[in-house]
Amino acid sequence: MATAPHPGGEPPTDADNIVSDADLILATRGGDTTAYGELYARHVGAANRLARILARDGAEADDLVSETFAKVLTTMRNGRGPDLAFRAYLLTTLRHTFYDRTKRDKKIEFTDDMTRHDRGETFEDPAVAGMERRYAARAFKRLPERWQVVLWHTEVEKESPKDVAVLLGLSPNGVSALAYRARERLRQAFLQEHAADTSDADCQWTADRLGARVRAGLSPRDSQKVDTHLEDCAHCKLLFIELGELNRSIPKEIAFIVLGTAAVPYLGVGVKAVAAGAGLGTLVKAYWLWVLKAGNKVRQVAQQMGGKGAAVGGGVAVVAAVVALILIANESPPPPPVADPPPANVPAGEDPPPPPDDPADPPPPPPNDPPTPDPTPSKPGATPPPPDKPAKDFAIFTPEIGSDLVAGDAGTLPITVRSPERASVGTEGGEGGGVLTGRKAAPDDVVLVASVPKGVKLEGKDAGDGWSCVDGPEGPKTNDITCKRARLKPGTSSTARLKLDIPKQVSGFQSVKVTVDTTDRQGEARLRIAIAPKGMSTAYASTKATGIAIAGDTLMTCKKQPHCLEGPLLDNHTRRMAPYVGSDPDVAVSSAKLSLPSGAAVTWAGLYWTSSGDSVPRHVQLSGPGGSRKLSADRVFSGTERAVTQAMAEVTDLIRAGNWKVSLDADLLPSGITKYAGWSLVVAYDTGPDNEVGVYEGLAQPRHDHTLDLQIEHSGPVTVGFVLWDGDRTLGGDCAKLGSATVGDGGNLGASHANGSGEDHTFGVDATTYKVNTSPSNETLTVSTGWDPLDIGVLATAA
Repeated sequence: MATAPHPGGEPPTDADNIVSDADLILATRGGDTTAYGELYARHVGAANRLARILARDGAEADDLVSETFAKVLTTMRNGRGPDLAFRAYLLTTLRHTFYDRTKRDKKIEFTDDMTRHDRGETFEDPAVAGMERRYAARAFKRLPERWQVVLWHTEVEKESPKDVAVLLGLSPNGVSALAYRARERLRQAFLQEHAADTSDADCQWTADRLGARVRAGLSPRDSQKVDTHLEDCAHCKLLFIELGELNRSIPKEIAFIVLGTAAVPYLGVGVKAVAAGAGLGTLVKAYWLWVLKAGNKVRQVAQQMGGKGAAVGGGVAVVAAVVALILIANESPPPPPVADPPPANVPAGEDPPPPPDDPADPPPPPPNDPPTPDPTPSKPGATPPPPDKPAKDFAIFTPEIGSDLVAGDAGTLPITVRSPERASVGTEGGEGGGVLTGRKAAPDDVVLVASVPKGVKLEGKDAGDGWSCVDGPEGPKTNDITCKRARLKPGTSSTARLKLDIPKQVSGFQSVKVTVDTTDRQGEARLRIAIAPKGMSTAYASTKATGIAIAGDTLMTCKKQPHCLEGPLLDNHTRRMAPYVGSDPDVAVSSAKLSLPSGAAVTWAGLYWTSSGDSVPRHVQLSGPGGSRKLSADRVFSGTERAVTQAMAEVTDLIRAGNWKVSLDADLLPSGITKYAGWSLVVAYDTGPDNEVGVYEGLAQPRHDHTLDLQIEHSGPVTVGFVLWDGDRTLGGDCAKLGSATVGDGGNLGASHANGSGEDHTFGVDATTYKVNTSPSNETLTVSTGWDPLDIGVLATAA
């Protein structure tokens, strides 16, 4: 079994030998009971928590947990069950086991006379049935299992990336990156579900662009068109609102899919609930008669209004409310009883309650506007707190460091500000303000000042969510932009989306210093943002990755012609090209080996493919050590200087080191002299230490005296990667330089060479990486095509 990589370049420890859930599941299917014991130890706490919500007492909850683990073990030994999502599968099985027990043993009686209501129908959980029809639930089920797992553990269980890293076999940075991509793909799937439910062309066009509209990433013309449609279409307007709220509702939506009506109390049970142990067992015993009495009253009313299903839902709601009340009231809960171990000699260790600061199960967040606590009474002889001590600073970050910023174009920079929670001591604040020590907060504006790179200008005053921005504060000649909005409530966030005009000479990773002030609170951060070079866009950008790897191959060859691979003028411009086929003449196929450092965790990966002409196949098959999948293009780029098209699909969850093969219908590829087609895998990975990694995509076509320029603020080694189309060995003058240092072949950058390919000549396909050392702290990477009019499909850097 493969071991999980250690994060961030930390020295190896015993924790590095912990295997992922996927490896443990595979070992369990092979008969390894020790592996199942490790799964038991990792997930029994969550099972105990749900069981104590569903069961009548602690003993029944323990039996329910043991029976569930036994069922899951039997299922896995029969070759079925989960491949990765063990926690969600376990909780779903536990819930079904509870329902089966209820029907079989009739241990839970909702009224004194069950015959009045139980006619033997199969019970259908109304909450689950409702969620199955919800767009977010359907979108979640469309996600790959790996993305479902990371969303469950980070969004529902609120586990830290460090804890989830053990389950997935990734570094904490890899978990954070995977969670970000999963949330983004969930939003895309959410929109696709809505678009599929309408045949109206305007609604479908709008739905395709709502994600960008929420991020303020559309052009002014498209934004106006979307806004006009939203004014007249209630369906799309509701979708727009739901999409904006999706992030906050993700935990509830996902939890209902797996837990049904138990989702509400499960989400509300935090660290104290786990520490409470017996839950509805020992702790609730004293309250149980009162719960039953109150529950029966509610169920009688519910049954009269909605039948047995309503009675069940009402009972669960009552129990959930009472449990929450008891857990809050109990300050010294007893330790939890340990569930019986699963069969087949699986070891069962205790599941001790986590400490109060354990990030795995944080307590429920406070409401947006909680009541102001009473001032702490002063004690005789106590030293008063120092006056004018500010509350906790604002948190400042950018949710999308790549965003849509492009050199020489207008774009949007999102900056999110989070107000600190209300202080626990001090005097009362003003309307919506926090409680500060020794001073009174005034309900004034929040002032954000962003110091942007030289030459960057503000293009629009409206930054959304109540923010209004101006150049200044001392006038348009400064590099500061000042934004204001009404005061934020404690614990809430707001995103200012600054509309900027980027000069063509500003690109790469840039610094933006941000300060946030009110009369009583401050915040300061230095953000790093990625600006794509002119003619390209940012596919991926991170300050928490390590390096890049690229591999690829051609999909064209001249091998059917005698001696075609011989001679000094070998090129796709001098040979008649045809699709590269294998045993099946109807399928074009080629392969390449992707090499990654030992222990590297993939933080992002994209598959790029192209063919000469004005169209490219929209579907390809990618096969390798991570599995096989038919891919559809996520994005398509077209050239402006000549006819060429590039397609791209994100494959982060699939990629690992090894041999990869791309295949597609050979009839979709061109043939003849000057033709070319090929593919490349571009991968960002993390092994530690952290670097700034950027992947820029598109079809940049610098010609004549024009160059493609990218600023790199770094002193030391830099990795530069290229995916080039139609580079010719027989044509020179194309080159790349980082400052005064030459990158690759100084006179023939595009020479038809692809990393990992078994072919010496890849006929117009270049997929390469180079390492260059720089000495100054600020250099410019310059790419020129010379006499070889090649196309730049991907430019990637790690520094």
